Amino acid sequence: MRCPVIVIPAFSRGDSLKRLLDSISVAYFPDEKIKIIISLDGGYSDDVYQVATDFADNFTIADVEVIAREENLGLRKHILLCGDFSILHGSCIVLEDDLIVSKTFYLFACQANTKYSDNDNIAGISLYAQRYNEYANLPFEPNTKRKTDVYFMQVACSWGQVWSKEQWIAFKKWYEDNLDIDLLKYPCIPKTVALWPNSSWKKYYSSYLILNNKYYVYPYVSFSSNCADNGGTHNINSLNTVQVPLNYDEEYLSSFLFSSLDDKSILYDGFMEPILSENKYIFGINSKDIQIDLYGTKPVNLLLRSKYSISSKNNIDPIATFPLRFKTIENNLYHTLNNSDKGFFSLNYSSRFIIENYHTKRIRNFKLLEYFNYSHMINKSFIYGLLFKYLNKFIK
Repeated sequence: MRCPVIVIPAFSRGDSLKRLLDSISVAYFPDEKIKIIISLDGGYSDDVYQVATDFADNFTIADVEVIAREENLGLRKHILLCGDFSILHGSCIVLEDDLIVSKTFYLFACQANTKYSDNDNIAGISLYAQRYNEYANLPFEPNTKRKTDVYFMQVACSWGQVWSKEQWIAFKKWYEDNLDIDLLKYPCIPKTVALWPNSSWKKYYSSYLILNNKYYVYPYVSFSSNCADNGGTHNINSLNTVQVPLNYDEEYLSSFLFSSLDDKSILYDGFMEPILSENKYIFGINSKDIQIDLYGTKPVNLLLRSKYSISSKNNIDPIATFPLRFKTIENNLYHTLNNSDKGFFSLNYSSRFIIENYHTKRIRNFKLLEYFNYSHMINKSFIYGLLFKYLNKFIK
């Protein structure tokens, strides 16, 4: 197996770092000794240094190295330097300090790395199972497929990821050649990504995936979770939005099922929209001629690159409509409505979809939020809690 070095960038969150290291300390590892590097950015806090050195002194089953940097690199440059350890060691796992990992995270990383590291169309492996669409600010549920533990998506992961030497070198070359790239010029890149702050390395990695038609491997069951503690570069307050259930199944140790990246795989594009199998026909239209926009986040000028689209956007005289009822979201496309029924999704010529205003976007997103919620949103407790949350800011 190709077993990667574990690299942990840290700066000022001592309690977060200790929680991550505690979860690593009870994980399962191969018989051979592993390497762990804790990289402290310049200006690190005293408690972070103490936590890191204590772990290095006491975690004897691994070779633990603490790098205390003098220069403050900032998040983006720091993560990029951490990724460079894949070149020296053949591959690396990067775990930011506000994560936790499951007991089987390293075994999954080794086996997935062995399976996919030589595939030119794979640019990284996620330990994190996505449950949140960052571009729509809504839940995300991937479609399932029997006999595999993974699917593929053109979205980079920053909440526990594996890079092989080959994958990292290819990205770094693209990155260094495109430092001045104007991401807003590309409608295929979500505007949310293009507008992420300059401190974000992930905006470049996600753009690299999209522009080069490469994928991340994602597990259905998560091997890492993001606590999103305050004090980080992008978090003012703690969040639960990106906490996901961890795999705690101790029998799930050695027989992960990995599918090949091909037309029969479960695929998602850079907007977290499903990529339909080639030569699949919907109302006699080949899927390769259809742009999928179920969350409604793709700009109209991107839809216009295809003759047809299926979207939740407003449109004129649709060819067919589909409900917002079945799970997962793409499975609604198997249930065509009668012409007299008003559906949520429409198949239409791309030119017939309308650029929406603020009001129509909010109404669509509210309906999607209702759909993804597994309880009744419109009840007294929900309304009371919502009002109390915001009124409480003024009471204080």
